[in-house]
This record gives sequence, structure tokens and C-alpha cells, in this order.
Amino acid sequence: MFYHACRAGGCSADEAKALYLGVRIGALKDQVPLWSDSITESFSPRPRVAIPLGDRRIETDFRLASDVLSREVETDDPFELEAQVDRALEHVGAGTP
Repeated sequence: MFYHACRAGGCSADEAKALYLGVRIGALKDQVPLWSDSITESFSPRPRVAIPLGDRRIETDFRLASDVLSREVETDDPFELEAQVDRALEHVGAGTP
């Protein structure tokens, strides 16, 4: 699991949770149109002079979900961690179907 690989690589539990949350957000991008549009636009070769709304939305949602996730009990059980991340993502309207 990604989380355990991060831990084995020297990440703290909180760092590994945050990285795993980021991976999950990327995997769910098609469920949140504003995320999807922003991720697609990020591959544009043109320079940007401002932070696009979609990027700000992803960052805001990531911060909110990270805050929710940080209040969860630390666990090494991959199923419990997945459930914790699911609950955190539900707070930003991106829960898994």
C-alpha cells in the first residue's frame, strides 16, 4: 500500500496520510468536475500568471480533508485508513460511490 511505502521511506504517519490523501484526490478527479478540469489544464505548456480557480478548489479541499484526517486515530490497518480517508473526502463532497 502507498501509505506503508511512505512510512518505510521515512515519512511520519501524518506525512504518509497526507500523501495518500493526495493520491486519492487524484484518483477521484473525474468525480469532481472542477478538480478534473484543473488537472487537465495543468498540462498546458502555457505559463500561468494566476492560480486558477480549480487549483484553489483542489488545495482548499485537500486542506479541509487533511484537517479532518489529522483528527483520526493513527492506524496501520489499511482498511481502517481507507475508511478514514473516505470520511475525510466526504467532507469535501468527494466520497467514494
